[in-house]
Amino acid sequence: MGPKGPHHRTPYLPAEGPNLSARNTITDANVRAIRLFSWQEMTFAEGLGIAANIASVCGIGFVVFQMKRDGSYASASAVTAICSNIRITLEQIGAAGRANDIARFDHLFRNLLNELELASAIVLDRAASARSGKLVNLLLIDVLKVIRDSSDLRERLESAIHSDDTFENLADFLKRHRQHFSLMIQ
Repeated sequence: MGPKGPHHRTPYLPAEGPNLSARNTITDANVRAIRLFSWQEMTFAEGLGIAANIASVCGIGFVVFQMKRDGSYASASAVTAICSNIRITLEQIGAAGRANDIARFDHLFRNLLNELELASAIVLDRAASARSGKLVNLLLIDVLKVIRDSSDLRERLESAIHSDDTFENLADFLKRHRQHFSLMIQ
């Protein structure tokens, strides 16, 4: 409670102009919340809020610790998803090629490029580490070698690039493994 009662309003000067209105005032309760709190003036709800914030910070710290500790599980999960998505897309591309469905083939090939872009980002971020990271690297290298060795697929890759940052992660992956991809790096 403020010095003049619980509903006392202390006016403050606005940034510019003499426009003082009811919106340009601060209640004593707000003033108390703004200044450094004192334990004697703190209500139970305020104390509970502070305790909840401290618990939240500790919980976030624990989650980060667990994520680092369980990085190998996250890596294995990421690799499983990457490999599964790429395998399914490759099967669909093969079916579209056998059916001579060029429009579907082009669509699926662009989906494959997007999957490879995502996989490259995960590898470059080191989200896939140790042996599982090595598997993703080998999968990317193998698929990209097939694209490198096919002039038709290289042309489709080039036509899918519409700006300088299209497939940026894929380009960075290719540069990292330039010994395999000298023809594809520009």
